[in-house]
Order: sequence, then C-alpha cells, then structure tokens
Amino acid sequence: MVNSFHFHPYKDTKVSTGSQISKPGISVTQCFYGCLTVTRCQGVNYHPGNQHCFLVSEVDDIESQLQNDAGWIFYEKKEQIKKIDVPFTKDVNIEGEFYPNYEKLLWKIPEFSTAWSMKFKIKIKEQPAFDAKLFTFQTDARKSIFSIIILKFDDSTENIIQANLTTNDGSVVALTLKKKHFVKAISEQNWISVHFKMMKMEGSNYRLYAFVNESNSPLILVDRIDVEKPQTVKEQLRLYHDSEPNSRPKVLLKDFKFEQFETHTWMTTKMACIQDNNLDVIGNIPTINQCKELCEKYSKCVSMDYNLVSHNCYLSAVTKATVPSDYHEPCYLSPDSGTYTEIKRNDGAVTNVEKYPRLTLQTLPKWSFNFYVHIKIKQYGIALSRHANIFQFVDISNGHNNRFPSLFVKDDFTVLYSFNTRYSSFNPKYKYHFYTPSISSNQWYRFEFEHKIQQDGSYIMTTKMDGVVINQATKTGLDFESANIPGPINVKLGFADGGNDAAKFHIKEFFYAVNELDD
Repeated sequence: MVNSFHFHPYKDTKVSTGSQISKPGISVTQCFYGCLTVTRCQGVNYHPGNQHCFLVSEVDDIESQLQNDAGWIFYEKKEQIKKIDVPFTKDVNIEGEFYPNYEKLLWKIPEFSTAWSMKFKIKIKEQPAFDAKLFTFQTDARKSIFSIIILKFDDSTENIIQANLTTNDGSVVALTLKKKHFVKAISEQNWISVHFKMMKMEGSNYRLYAFVNESNSPLILVDRIDVEKPQTVKEQLRLYHDSEPNSRPKVLLKDFKFEQFETHTWMTTKMACIQDNNLDVIGNIPTINQCKELCEKYSKCVSMDYNLVSHNCYLSAVTKATVPSDYHEPCYLSPDSGTYTEIKRNDGAVTNVEKYPRLTLQTLPKWSFNFYVHIKIKQYGIALSRHANIFQFVDISNGHNNRFPSLFVKDDFTVLYSFNTRYSSFNPKYKYHFYTPSISSNQWYRFEFEHKIQQDGSYIMTTKMDGVVINQATKTGLDFESANIPGPINVKLGFADGGNDAAKFHIKEFFYAVNELDD
C-alpha cells in the first residue's frame, strides 16, 4: 500500500484557526500542490474569485473549525490508499542494497509486539544536511510506533542516529548512536551494522538495546533504556521509508531484518473454568480482551477465566491439561457466564544446552575487558555431581585455556560466575568468583554480567539476577595499558561433561557485547 491524497471540498466555508500560510494569485491546482509539499498541511482555504490561497495546518479538529463564508471553499487534504503488491507478514526480511525514498512502503505487518529484534547495514556516503527518517513503523492512522532517524551532523556533532519508541501512554523514549562508532566506516566507506533489541525484563518492564558492529567484530553496546509500558499494536502496521520530500539522505541501506519474539496466540474461548488455582483475581475488567491483555503481561499466566456478568478476570499458571480434575465445562459456579481460554506464548528461541556439550557458538577475534553478557536460564532436570557449565569464553591463543567470564551451576543449584585472568599475560593475575542464591526448577532466571574500566583505572564487575544487583566488586591496580589483549576467544555453550546424569537446562537471550555505555 502507498499513500496519496485528494482534496475534499466544503463550499462557502473556510477554516480560520490554526497556522495559515498566504499564497495570493495562484490557481487551485497550484494551491493543492503547495499543500502537498508541506507535510503538516491539513487543507487549503481557496477563493476562486480573487485566486487567494491559504495553507492550513495545526488544527486539532477540522470539522469543528469550519465556518460559513460565502465565496470561499475549504479543501480538506485526505489520504487515499492505493494498492500495491507488498509483503504482509509478522517478520520482515529485505535482502540486498536499497536507498531510502520518500514515504516508500516497504512492508505491512499484522501487529507490533513488545519483544523484537531489528538489524540492518548502513553505508553513509555523505554527511546528511538534515534529519531524515530511515525507517518508520506506522499504524494505518499514521501514528508512529518506532522510527530510526539519521541526524544532520558535522565535525562538532556527537550523535548520528536516533531511534524513537512510542510507549503505551503516548510518551516517546529515544536511543542515540554516537558518531565515534561510525568514523572509520565513513572514512573507508565500509558497511556498519546497526542492531536494536527489545527484551522483556521483570514484571511489565522491558529494555531497548542499541548495538553497532563492523564485519567480523563483536557487537558494541552503545545505548540502552528501560521501558515500563511498551506499546503493543494489534492492528495492521506499515513499514516506511519516511524522509521528507526532495531530501533523501545519501546513505545506502542493506539487509534489513525485523523479527518479533513475544507474539501470543489465544485458543478458542469455551464456557468453562478452572476451580481455584488463581495467580490473581482482578475485578471490574470491562471486556474479555482486556483480561487477555493482563494475562499477556504476566509471564507466568497460561490460562484465564473471565466472568461475563461480574467482569472478574482470573489469571492462572495452570491449564485444563495440567489440572484436569479442577477443570469444569461448563463452569461449576456460573455455567452461563464463566468463560475459559489458554494462551500459547512465543517468547523467543530456547536452546537445550544438554544437547550441546562445549559447542563453540562464535569465535571473537579479540577480547575487551569492557563487556556485557546477558543470559536467561531454566533448570528442568537433575544436576551433575560436579559443576555444570552453561557458558565459557575461552582464550585459545598460544595453547592457553584461559577462561574469562564463565557460568556454572553446582549440585546445590547455586550459580557460580567466574572471571579469570591467571593464565594470560595480564598483570596482575586475577580471579573473581561469585556464587548467587540457589535457583528453583522450571523457572526462568535472568543474569547480567557487566564489567567496565573506570576513568580512574579501577575495574568494576557487577552481577545482576532478575534485575537486582547481587554483587559488585571493584579491583584496583590492574595494568590494562600494558596487558596483551588475548584472542581469538571461543564462546562455548554446554557442559564439560555429558552422560545420562547431565543436568538439563534451557537458555535463551544469550548475547555478549563490548560495553561502551557512558558511565
């Protein structure tokens, strides 16, 4: 679909409020053209007798501002939809090179979820002379949900790309990518990859990350922001290039990919209910769809009952399959008003690490002592009699098996995080171990490990579990300047030992990035 406009006439009428730009002595066609070249223009006041044209904008409600005025005609600019053949799928994959074009429709999306990943490559051929949108996710009502803007920049400018996300309450949060990460790519005319990732945190909180990297280099974490209420849009969305007319930035784009993770499917609603087994009971919920939205935001919720008369919403962590004796069809209390349905969640790719003993996921060309590692783990079987390895970053240079960050689970289900430089040329040798509280079976836990060299030369190592700092250590006297930065580094996943007694773990959302966040 692409958008074009037509002008709807209101005879003997004009709009006298808002911002008005006078253009005397022109034809009605020229008046229309003037409005089309101004994005914010909502219509024109035109007098055929004296050929006077006023471009009208910044009016909240056009119809309420129409006033009778003989001889004048107000033409309201309205969008009309012209069908073209564009893909219509949940995820987006645009391969190859392309330039941004004014309001070119790239894709249509049935919905916009709260957890997703977006990647694309960019080559900046010239410094933009203006701010221009590279991509815009919009609803059919032209409401922007997420946009990526390349900023006007010069030698004194700090930022180069900005991403704007509209939250559920209508406010806008922004991430920025700094010019320093693009200088080499611009001077050498190389491609650089830009990656945005929206991930679910604890409760109803989410986090939006921004990364960049050049070919064969690890991700660089350049910005992040926590979002309390991200926007979930169930209606159709448009993915545009949306720069201003005649202002296409001289940048080349390549291999745009957008994947949604947290999309949910609801099963057929039945006149039934589950007795007791409630995570929560919320009253005065007007519709069943609003009850579903509450369940979607609660990660443990897998089914819900909704009473059509009392408007009570019952959220549950069980289903009719897991508690068949408590399931009643029709509902035992209210057979004519009790409804039941289940949610099928798609929360992203899950890996069973039992199947991957010491699998090398990636080889990093070198190591950075500023780093950030994120992972979610869930234990669902017995533990080993010794440590079970979840991941290791192993230095394979010169025959060393130096382990930088590593994560293990002990037989008592405590989690051991280790950072070890004792086999490297790093001076002095350093070993940091920290044990977290025990974890329970069949429950997801999120871990973050963040290391950063401070301006005073001290080294801060922070461990978070489910968003809470559970350990922070500061080390001084480490000689980073003369250290021989090791590499290559193998990122390994899985256990040191296998066998029938292997612990069973699921992991997801595992990634590593060089940490270049501002302190």
